[in-house]
Amino acid sequence: MNMIKALFGNAIFVASCIFLFSILSLFSALIAEYVYGMQPCILCMYQRYAFASTALLSFGALAVLFSPSGLKISSALVAICGLAFLAGGALAFHHVGVEQRWWVSIFEECAAPFDIAGSTDLMNLIEAAPAVRCEDIPWQDPILGISMAGYNAIISPIAGIISLVASVCIWKRAIPAQQS
Repeated sequence: MNMIKALFGNAIFVASCIFLFSILSLFSALIAEYVYGMQPCILCMYQRYAFASTALLSFGALAVLFSPSGLKISSALVAICGLAFLAGGALAFHHVGVEQRWWVSIFEECAAPFDIAGSTDLMNLIEAAPAVRCEDIPWQDPILGISMAGYNAIISPIAGIISLVASVCIWKRAIPAQQS
């Protein structure tokens, strides 16, 4: 238990793990898009923002460690990463609900309205519609049947909770360092 507490209190280790996890997640999405041709819907794109922000914030958490109050600032940045992971997980859960048709997306970009007055409106509607619909699942795990959004809905909240716990451990480590 002390080893886990020591790792969670190590700002360099935590920020590096968040950075690597975020970058690998973004690269995975980009590989799926550009190598395997899986076009993302708007919800997929929005989920990438959480990973991009955590990559930047964790890099910042590493950079500020060289300042006098670096541990406290790093702790705050890791906490914000945790909140960003939780937000990304909530968005991914919403996406899973849209994929499973449990509900309609709250984002207007996901579905076109169907109250059409004339054929010219229909053409404008078709041209303005997103290329990929949010309820379409481009890939599912062949064994478990979980989509990419489903995996994100599972993994991001776990990363968020771990980040928040780690930020508390880093904060606790910063307090004795400041009193010395």
